[in-house]
Amino acid sequence: MTFSTLNNLALIATLFVFNQIVSAQSDKYLSNAQIFKLMSDSKVAYNVTPLSELDDSLKKSNFSVLMFPQLTPLVKFPLVKKSEDDKSTLSSFEFQEEAWTFLNKGEEYFGKRDFINAKEFYSKAIENDPSFYLAALYLGDCYLQEKDYNTALSYYQKANAINPNDYSTWYFQSTALRNLGEYEKAVDCYREALLNKPRHQNIMKALNGSQEILGITVDNSEFVPKSLALKKGDDVFIYFSEEGGTEWLAYANAKAIWLGETAIPGLKEPTVKSLWSTTEEKQAIISLLDGYYSSKENDKNKNDKYLEKLYAITQDGLLDSFIIYEIGSRINPNITLILPDEIKEDIRKYIRKYVVVDKN
Repeated sequence: MTFSTLNNLALIATLFVFNQIVSAQSDKYLSNAQIFKLMSDSKVAYNVTPLSELDDSLKKSNFSVLMFPQLTPLVKFPLVKKSEDDKSTLSSFEFQEEAWTFLNKGEEYFGKRDFINAKEFYSKAIENDPSFYLAALYLGDCYLQEKDYNTALSYYQKANAINPNDYSTWYFQSTALRNLGEYEKAVDCYREALLNKPRHQNIMKALNGSQEILGITVDNSEFVPKSLALKKGDDVFIYFSEEGGTEWLAYANAKAIWLGETAIPGLKEPTVKSLWSTTEEKQAIISLLDGYYSSKENDKNKNDKYLEKLYAITQDGLLDSFIIYEIGSRINPNITLILPDEIKEDIRKYIRKYVVVDKN
């Protein structure tokens, strides 16, 4: 292991702190001391390098985009089916071509605010293809524009009955329910929309603009790494700034061993090839928190609100939910749609407690 800077690891965790962090997880995860030893003993060269030496093209990049690139294409009209053994498969709705023709004609009239003719063509689209839930949504929009919120809601609910896995069938309901003064139900629908489409900007924008009336607090914070691990040839480079705190070196070290080591006992098997795993992210976050709370032992004034929240999430047993919602959904935007019901329920708990929070 080579270091061009920071040749000591002052963040080697106290065993007590590490055990506190993993208490809600599993004893298989490595402490920062164990990771440091693994790197030191490895044949792979791990180079800790100042962020200032990062390529100019990467310096201004959001590290979350670099470390969590989208690897799976978005399914625009998700169709989820469950097999007899309760496993979910994801495909896409295929709508009749003629139904699309009717819908597009309805869109022309809707753009002119001619809702009578728009409704006629949207209705024809549904008659042509009863599964064409988009037409039901657009019919609802006509009534929403006419301020007939109850009828609008009824069409949104019809669309939702056909496809509850499309976030828009929940999101559109929220708009109608908010206009009807059904604020609690509106919030529930917003949360369900976020379950299907984590971190969606339009949903978050609508929630931010309605916090007072809906009686909620919205947390817009995102997980953005302050260090970076990259593999170049056979070597691994860890880019780190002391200003970011040594906890981010611990985070990057954990990410680095996934790049450098073909196998990590108990965590990464050499025969399993995967582009991404929750195990990797969990180890990195545990290392991050391990480093943070270890450094607090020497600096009682240290206070990172985001990492304090992340620690609370971990203690609530919701770290897996955090990882899927905040990180996994970047890599695979469809990830929540095919999860088992019990995991979805944990993500709902995470959204309710840490993303869209009731004030009372």
